[in-house]
This record gives sequence, C-alpha cells and structure tokens, in this order.
Amino acid sequence: LLAQFRHIVRNFTEVLTFQELSEKEIESSVTIHGLDRYEKVVASGKGAVLITGHYGNWELLQVVAGIRGTPIHVLGRDQKHPRLNEILMLQRESHGSVAVSRGMNIRFLLKALKEGKLVGVLGDQSAGREGGILLPFFGRVTTIPIGSFELARRMDSYVLPCFMARDHERKHSIYVEEPIS
Repeated sequence: LLAQFRHIVRNFTEVLTFQELSEKEIESSVTIHGLDRYEKVVASGKGAVLITGHYGNWELLQVVAGIRGTPIHVLGRDQKHPRLNEILMLQRESHGSVAVSRGMNIRFLLKALKEGKLVGVLGDQSAGREGGILLPFFGRVTTIPIGSFELARRMDSYVLPCFMARDHERKHSIYVEEPIS
C-alpha cells in the first residue's frame, strides 16, 4: 500500500512539472520501445487512436508526444474540483496536446482523426452497465469500452496500443505495440 501511495505521489508531482520539461530531459528520462511502429503510424497520415491504461505515469505519454512534434487529442474526465481541473488541463496541454473532456462533441475527435492526428484514450475503464462488451477479466466479468475501436473503424484509422512503465524514480519506458488496422 505504501509503494502504491508513493507511485501516485510521484505521478502527481511529475504532472505538476510538465510545463518545465524540455526535449533534453525527456530524452534522458524516457526510453521508447517500438518507436518505429509509432513513427510508421504517424507517417501513414491515417490518424490513430492511442489506447493505454492507468499504468505508470500515463499522463506523461501526451507530453512526450507533444515534445516529439506529434501532439495528441487526449480524452479525459473532468475533475470534481474546478481549480484542480484547471491545473491538470494546463499541464496536459503544456506541450501542444489538446485535452478533450468527456461529453464534448464526438465530432471533435472524428475531425482530429480525419486530419491524420492522434487521439489518446484510457481503455481500462469500465464501460458501465449499458456500454461496451462483457469480457472475463481476472476471473470476473467486466464491461470493456469499445468507443475507441469504433472511432478508429469509422475513420479508417489505426488503434495503437501503448503503455508507460516507471523503471526507476524519474526513469520511464514507453512500450508501443503493433498497430491494429
């Protein structure tokens, strides 16, 4: 439990420093595995839905993409406290990424994909009782959201699974998997 608390505090303090991060700092603290897959999808011009989960410092993915010159339109949930929400949005958008609140017009994400841009979503959230599909997960049945796959299918874009893991203190690895067309 203490290790999990430390991890959450590290993530949060890193998020608060996003504005000050430079390309040099990112290069020295983040290793990207499968970068060729990412670059190939970006070069295709078809756009992609980057799907990740609440693992490592997932918020840092959009900063790395922005610093690399390929900002992401990131779908996220507004926080309950307006001031905290404002701070998070400022940090998330500090290197060119665009924060898209849930409930905003889906056309915004469709337009981004049509323009060959990247859309980021967290795919490990419950789809609720009425949404998604039912799948077994660690011995229990849960709902899996399918919206990101529907977006990609509708726009003939890729789904690009990726995740970030903390290697040590301020060192991270991004793992980019094979794109799904």
